[in-house]
Amino acid sequence: MYTAAYLCSDLEVPRPIRSESQKKSRDFLLTFCDTKSVDLNEIELSILEEGDSDVVLAKTLAGLAGEPMSSEAREMAEGIALGSENPSAFMDAVTALSEQPESNEWQLGMEVAQNQDERRKLPAARYLASQLVACDLSGGCESNGLYAQIMCRSTNMCDQGLSVSKMIQKTSPPSDWEFIQKIYNHIKDARSTQSAM
Repeated sequence: MYTAAYLCSDLEVPRPIRSESQKKSRDFLLTFCDTKSVDLNEIELSILEEGDSDVVLAKTLAGLAGEPMSSEAREMAEGIALGSENPSAFMDAVTALSEQPESNEWQLGMEVAQNQDERRKLPAARYLASQLVACDLSGGCESNGLYAQIMCRSTNMCDQGLSVSKMIQKTSPPSDWEFIQKIYNHIKDARSTQSAM
């Protein structure tokens, strides 16, 4: 609900439609947005009432991104990244872990990187692979799905009717796309191993 409300709130700001992609995105949003009743604060407050939920804990951790984490906070973030079934909590935990200072860098996926170039590309590949995992958890990433609409706005591809996976593939060189898929499978395996414990 919060994600949909966030997208719908953007419609309240009058904007000139400059491209076919922007027009398609706006037309899509107008099919389900009621621009008179969007209240992001109300939705966010209702989420925050669940103080011990993965969503709230991960959002708090993501707010600390860029600052060194305590071992307890890191353990909590890794637990959410490898165990939560909530796509928002999962992505916030991934963000918190991915934006650590270099000295405290998250190592997930390092064992898949086969050379220096892949090790350098790992944080970006892990983030994109995580978006694919979040798609598995949430749905809405197929052509014209909610998360596809979010991504297409930043890639200016809303008029092409692509899924999230296809947009990532189309905006990545073939070798990077292959590496992203390896990391995606590695994250799924790590999550599967964690849930079996």
